[in-house]
Amino acid sequence: MNPVNQRLRKDKQLCRKFFCVIAILIIFPYVSFAQGEISLSVENVDLKTLLVEIEKKSDIRFTYLNQLSDTNKDISLVVTNKTVEEILNLVLSKKGMEFTRTGNTIAIQMRSPQNRQTAPTKKVTGIVTDSNGEPIIGANVSVKGTTTGTITDIDGHFSLEAIQGQTILVSFIGYSSKEIELRVDANGAFSPTDAMEKLKRLSELDLHSIEQPIRAGQWEEMARLTSESPLPIALDEELIGYNTWEEKQRLLSAIRPQYIIIKPSLHGGLAGGEEWIAEAEKLNIGWWITSALESNIGLNAIAQWCATFQNPLPQGLGTGLLFTDNVEMPLEIRKDCLWFCK
Repeated sequence: MNPVNQRLRKDKQLCRKFFCVIAILIIFPYVSFAQGEISLSVENVDLKTLLVEIEKKSDIRFTYLNQLSDTNKDISLVVTNKTVEEILNLVLSKKGMEFTRTGNTIAIQMRSPQNRQTAPTKKVTGIVTDSNGEPIIGANVSVKGTTTGTITDIDGHFSLEAIQGQTILVSFIGYSSKEIELRVDANGAFSPTDAMEKLKRLSELDLHSIEQPIRAGQWEEMARLTSESPLPIALDEELIGYNTWEEKQRLLSAIRPQYIIIKPSLHGGLAGGEEWIAEAEKLNIGWWITSALESNIGLNAIAQWCATFQNPLPQGLGTGLLFTDNVEMPLEIRKDCLWFCK
């Protein structure tokens, strides 16, 4: 459940969850958001129009929309409480197309001859540990929606077969079942010449997204990567220094990333951040907010501002624990979330 949507509770003090703090938990390589159901009604539309409608009703974002060659207005559809995958399977199978899902981003492509057969499985291996890093023996590891599963051995190891795009679930008595999502940050470390090859290799790990694969300022190369990469790209440092509406519109329209990352301290404060969010949403670009090593005063302000958007994506805000001499604030860390406490 999204902590932002939770109502005030009474304990010893009134608290309201604000947002999730991203925890990088490397337990196994594939992760995904839970799949929601939507209702949809369209008549005589082309594929791109259908995908745009799905984006409006879900957290899904489609890549390669501008490259779809199918312009036939031959899709008429009325569905109730269906997952996005079920809708796509219904439509794309008639067009000889297929899709690949990575996190909340889906790529559409023509079905290759070899993929018309049963999808191949891959061996998924990993280690399940507790919060202290100790291996958990006998944890249940399963492929969501199937009967495929195993348990961890004495060292916490597991191994099973899964098809790319499936979700791995881990459960154990005393722990809730978890779907782990991983994001990575390249900090502009890739060169334009080898970035695509590295992105293809990273996409095999089913990551949610990668931040700033090449250094900022290379708009043409970054635009090529965002349109062709199998791994969704989030702009980070690229946004620094663009402070007017016109500059922000020009950058996002030129590069068309799958996500942008808002850092209020570096992107014109809260007002500047709201401008980036407004422009991103016009172009169906996803976003999340992160902090930039602010003290508790800044973190408290950003946290409360962040909560007003009710963004379903996990946010990347700090906890204030980096500093040894800090002022008190009304935020409290509870497991992987920050709470506002009166």
